[in-house]
Amino acid sequence: MRSFLLFLAVILLTCSQCKNKTRSLSGTDPIEITDFLEAFATATLPVVIVDTNMNVYTDTTTISYSIFTSFFSDSILTNVFADTNKLVIHPIKKFTVTDKETYLLVYASQRQKEAVLLLVLNKDKKFSAAMPLLTTNSNSKMITSATLDKNLGVTIYDDWSENETAYYKRITYGYNDVGTFTLLLNETNFIAEKTLGDSNPIDTFPQKNKLSGDYSTGKQNFLAMRDGDDAQSYQFFLHFNTGKQNECGGELRGRLKFTTANTALFKEKNNTCEIAFTFKGDKVTFKELGGCGNFRGIQCFFNDSYVKKKTQKPSKIK
Repeated sequence: MRSFLLFLAVILLTCSQCKNKTRSLSGTDPIEITDFLEAFATATLPVVIVDTNMNVYTDTTTISYSIFTSFFSDSILTNVFADTNKLVIHPIKKFTVTDKETYLLVYASQRQKEAVLLLVLNKDKKFSAAMPLLTTNSNSKMITSATLDKNLGVTIYDDWSENETAYYKRITYGYNDVGTFTLLLNETNFIAEKTLGDSNPIDTFPQKNKLSGDYSTGKQNFLAMRDGDDAQSYQFFLHFNTGKQNECGGELRGRLKFTTANTALFKEKNNTCEIAFTFKGDKVTFKELGGCGNFRGIQCFFNDSYVKKKTQKPSKIK
């Protein structure tokens, strides 16, 4: 009888340990959302994260790409990283509004690129919305921080200096019931930011090459292409603005290099931003490959297609 009771006690203890053991998130076997959420420590608001030390907020738990995409769209990652090869994902923190949403902070890295992502689950623990809070900053003079306050407002704050003058840009978002982040505040003391897109800085540059010219879908969305060092390179200025307060706008100037007869790539040293361009007829399509968060709004990307404007020929004088 004593032996039987001892045996039963061992069985019960073993079952209890198995029940309480946290499921691994690094494999490929399916898991429940409750097991996924157990990997996140509960946060106390407000939470502030700075881009200069994003990795210090993580623990040793690793989330595999397979497990992550079983609950969330893979576009959350592909919109930030060029590819998902050797991508490492770690949980940071979670906080839940009683009987409502659950907010998750996730850290992801790939070689020299880092990002902190904010994910939202609805009251049924289903994916509802996501946004990148911080990404690797190619501007060493700029410090970017993200704050989640006690009211679950999300604020992205840029702080930098130019010519001994301090500048800032602050954008605040709030999550709404329809599953998106709404712009609540967009302010800056940087004059160039307020007049974004009012002029084309390379407008007067030579445009003798075949693809040089202006491509657009309206006054606020255009790509200016000008001659580069040779026939395979071009200078460009890309600008778009689809929001009344620049909540979905961006601006980028650089040089692209053709890799095939009709495809080109913008990728510069010490700049994490990469954009692929495809030219077909009088149309150009461009897609952001990752790392361009410093040049655009946080909820939109350099992904669109523009048509080349016809050059007006000077009228002949009779």
